Amino acid sequence: MSTSPGTDSSSPYQTPTRHSGTNYIRLIKLLPGSPESPIACTLHELELEKPGEFTALSYTWGKPDPTFEITLNGRQIQVRENLCSFLKQARELGRSELLWIDVISINQDNIEERNHQVALMGQVYRRAAKVVVW
Repeated sequence: MSTSPGTDSSSPYQTPTRHSGTNYIRLIKLLPGSPESPIACTLHELELEKPGEFTALSYTWGKPDPTFEITLNGRQIQVRENLCSFLKQARELGRSELLWIDVISINQDNIEERNHQVALMGQVYRRAAKVVVW
């Protein structure tokens, strides 16, 4: 059985975004936790043409090191320090809306998906209920 890039059993992206030729995006839901507990979130999908409220994050990537581990759909992934700081702050503030965050919402290991999703980024920011700059 072959596995397409980025869909191995250790990946939080078990399937490509639905209908990869259409305008589906992945959103994350930040799970509640104490300030000391590890960051955990789940993935959800939304078709851009359908009503749905989400917040898009625009942020600076920051330095590549150090990275911090978070849990995405029960699997560990690494994020840069600036994004980890945002996620911790958002959780402490009790933010519960769905979030679009490029590095998490797009499977960076699947080139075809990444290229398609990058082409949708303008629509993502236009259709977001809010855009947070961090």
